[in-house]
Amino acid sequence: MHSFVVPSAPRSLSLHIQNKSFILLQWKAPEHVNGIITDYQVTAQRLPALHMVITGQTNGSTTEIRFPYLEPEAAYRVSVLAANRMGTGPPAVVTFDLSTAPRVPPYNVTADFDDINKVATLHWKSSLTDIEGFRIFHKRGSEKVKTVDVDKLRRRRDLAMGSGSEQIYSFQIAAFKIIRGGHYILGPRSQSVTAGKVQAIAERTHSGGPHHSDSSALLLSCMLLFFVTHHWFQAR
Repeated sequence: MHSFVVPSAPRSLSLHIQNKSFILLQWKAPEHVNGIITDYQVTAQRLPALHMVITGQTNGSTTEIRFPYLEPEAAYRVSVLAANRMGTGPPAVVTFDLSTAPRVPPYNVTADFDDINKVATLHWKSSLTDIEGFRIFHKRGSEKVKTVDVDKLRRRRDLAMGSGSEQIYSFQIAAFKIIRGGHYILGPRSQSVTAGKVQAIAERTHSGGPHHSDSSALLLSCMLLFFVTHHWFQAR
């Protein structure tokens, strides 16, 4: 199959190790899609290569897959390839040594929201030193999660947030290490924190009861004003 008609290899594989039963592999779409991605094919094999291979598949719009169980002290060779209608492209192959992953999440995470400037300020603490940085996960409502990477020496980050009717944002932070080839292995995420506010829009009800009550009160006020004015003119 000619390489110019099939997708290139997926990029930036990230293995998120939340706990033994929750390990998530994510990746970025190929730089050269060459059409429409129909699916991604994923394999993970514990090293040495005598062990059984774990396989999985996602649709073309899903760039993550959850592994049900991996040994936390083992190394795995992970492969992800993309397919289009013309065939499958070359795989991205990465060896992840789970024993080197960051072990603990950042702690004392706080988030403050500046409603005027639409900026969220995050603070956190971490005792980890053998890392390359921190990844901030943030989302608004049901929107897709976005990420920002910061240097390992940072313990604060200002994030510009968009405007909208719903302005409650949630944040999590995880430490990461970089693997050769531009790939990542991440430790567990911090507890989720929120910042922002809900903009409530009050609408007048048009139901019969409240509407008639408001009209009656207005009519009574007008009658009372007329009565007082009439007697005032008579007194003069």
